[in-house]
Amino acid sequence: MLDLTPSNAERRLWANAAIVLVTVLVIVFSVAEVAGYLDQPCNDHGAGAYDKQESPEFTLTLNEDGATYTQHRETEQECDEPDWWGLGSESWLALLTLALVIGTIALAVYTAMLWNEAKEGGKATLKRLEDHHRRDVRAYINIESARIYYDPGQKRWESRIIWRNFGKTPANDVRIFGVLELAQWPIDQMKLKPINKEDANASRFVLGPTASRMKIDEPYNAGLLGVDFDELRSGDWEVPVKVCLVAHGKIFYWDVFAEEERVTDYRYYVGGNEGLRGELPPTRNEPAMGSTYRMVAHSKGNDAT
Repeated sequence: MLDLTPSNAERRLWANAAIVLVTVLVIVFSVAEVAGYLDQPCNDHGAGAYDKQESPEFTLTLNEDGATYTQHRETEQECDEPDWWGLGSESWLALLTLALVIGTIALAVYTAMLWNEAKEGGKATLKRLEDHHRRDVRAYINIESARIYYDPGQKRWESRIIWRNFGKTPANDVRIFGVLELAQWPIDQMKLKPINKEDANASRFVLGPTASRMKIDEPYNAGLLGVDFDELRSGDWEVPVKVCLVAHGKIFYWDVFAEEERVTDYRYYVGGNEGLRGELPPTRNEPAMGSTYRMVAHSKGNDAT
């Protein structure tokens, strides 16, 4: 099942964005608080902010007799600036305004980064969905069963490889190349007959979903005609026989997405440490006088892309 839950990196990005936003809001409220403080009347700035003092007395002559009156006038002293860590309120307001500008720029840059991250994350998510869909519906050709037929009258062996498209879409330009050969046990891959995919006479066809085909291989070398049936059947894990019959090959095809050529390798055998096991009833393509046995998948040589 496809996992679309946020990753740790995405959670971290959103957490950092929240921290930046909260920081900017704190700066905005701080600036607003200082601005409101400066707008208040000077008398509200606190007790002792400023004092009333008497001005020096002065003399005023009112008539010709020289009568004079002395009058005192009260004047207000200017407000004292609040002092926080050596800076006045106007300096703090300027610093907070600068911090607000820097925070706003940082928020804009960070928002752009988040937007880019979200866009790239969206592309990655879409790519994962497409890959998941393709893996779900693409063609998958693999081996359904492998059998070997023995005709005691002619002492002839034939392999019958049944392969099927297990996918949901057709496989195009399908080609299969394979042989049945006698090999020494244990199997040495380097000594097996090479598979030639460049055969100009190879048939090409389309294999629809759930469709299957059978490939029958007769011995390509005369040595297979002399393989002793009883000797081949006697092999087991404790005392394996020294020879085995190996059916191996490759299946090439393209799926509907056509991104790359798909390859299925197969390798099945009898004899060696398996002998002949699992005798099967003959099919309509197999004469009743012969015997059919299942072939065993080898531990190597069975891969698919």
